[in-house]
Amino acid sequence: MSCFSVFLTFKIKHFLALVTLLSLALLILNLTSFRRFSSEINAVEFDVQIPTILWWTPFTGENGVLKNCDLGDDFQASCFFTNERKLYQQTKALLFYGSSFNAWELPPRNPKRKRPLWALLHEESPRNTALLQHESALSLFNFSATFSRHSDLPLTLQHLTSLEDLVGHEFLQSWQSKVQFQKKEGLAPVVFIQSDCDTSTDRDSYVRELMKYVKVDSYGSCLQNKMLPESIRDPMSALHSDEFWRFQSKYKFSIAFENGECLDYITEKLWRPLVIGSVPIYYGSPTFQDWLPFKNSTIDVRDYKSPKELAEFILMLDSDEERYNQFLEHKRQSPERFSSELLLHMLAERKWSVGEKLWNNFETKSLVEVFECYVCQRVHENLKEGESVVKLNHYECPPPVSALTKTTLNNSFWFEQWHQGQFEAQLVKELVETGKVVTQDEFYEIVGQRMVAKRKKKK
Repeated sequence: MSCFSVFLTFKIKHFLALVTLLSLALLILNLTSFRRFSSEINAVEFDVQIPTILWWTPFTGENGVLKNCDLGDDFQASCFFTNERKLYQQTKALLFYGSSFNAWELPPRNPKRKRPLWALLHEESPRNTALLQHESALSLFNFSATFSRHSDLPLTLQHLTSLEDLVGHEFLQSWQSKVQFQKKEGLAPVVFIQSDCDTSTDRDSYVRELMKYVKVDSYGSCLQNKMLPESIRDPMSALHSDEFWRFQSKYKFSIAFENGECLDYITEKLWRPLVIGSVPIYYGSPTFQDWLPFKNSTIDVRDYKSPKELAEFILMLDSDEERYNQFLEHKRQSPERFSSELLLHMLAERKWSVGEKLWNNFETKSLVEVFECYVCQRVHENLKEGESVVKLNHYECPPPVSALTKTTLNNSFWFEQWHQGQFEAQLVKELVETGKVVTQDEFYEIVGQRMVAKRKKKK
């Protein structure tokens, strides 16, 4: 055998031995983790002082973790959080994520056992979970963390990092700069950047009409007439980048239409223009003005009879530097001067962080962590059944209305979904109360039958 063959044989044996050692190490590590998880479960099972809280709709990816909660207010306690449904019988509270709530996959009813407390987390609008727009379903929950100010843990400001962002000048362009962008780069006074072209506010119909009277640069998939620079063309990676924000800040006005009209449902569509200094042309939450730094920080679409009338106002501001800059008053004032006490109070009381404040500081908590600890606190308070119930104002979304015609979209998919949600919500409540189990197909079959019966009764 040649020296090379001997050397190669030695190397292969050495490599195989190393692989074996690594495999053994991983096995030991997995066994250790399993034993740690098992010991935590056993510890919880025999320690009634540590309640078990189950994510019925798995959300955090944690099979089991013991958390020490400290939310201030002299509250400190521990709870065991898990997504293992096999621990359901010892669970004190169930956590649900709204978008993952399935009416045909409900927790089993045990007549001999008090029903665990239910808590709902949903930062989104209910466009994909229509039943949550109705009180029959909401009343099944004891606590909520939603976009509403009336929620137990309000998430209204989830898209606003801080007050400092509202007054900051990092992205702010002067009036003179914006005028030059219009002249040299051929920019329109108004920008529209959307890729969701079918919304319950009939957004595109309004913007299409507005474009007849004022120049609008439309990027994204909806009513597109311009292409974004290639470096920020991918919305998933670019939407929150500094480059994207600087690009949008060149425009005097930004169309900011929400996907829905739920009370207090306010997203980055409003906050981003306010932060970068592009005046929002806003349509969405009927209560949005309660949260503005100043009442004239935005142009409210509802104040104008038609897109034509709105366009006339935009064109007037486009040529009037003094009046335009009045809409950027928040960039010239300190937060203490803001007119919205609600905005100041909610940010001061917020125990969770978002954006860079969360990413760059390991000591801050996410809204999910604070939600878990809030429920942990309420469990330790030994609430009695019915003592806390989620009400409609925790998630208030009226039937869909067209921004253009200002009438209910009776014949639209969105209205049909909202209407169907009423029947779904009632059926879910019945299933929880009776313990009856149905499949997905059976659930929608029952809902369909009831909707047909209701229509026949009306005739």
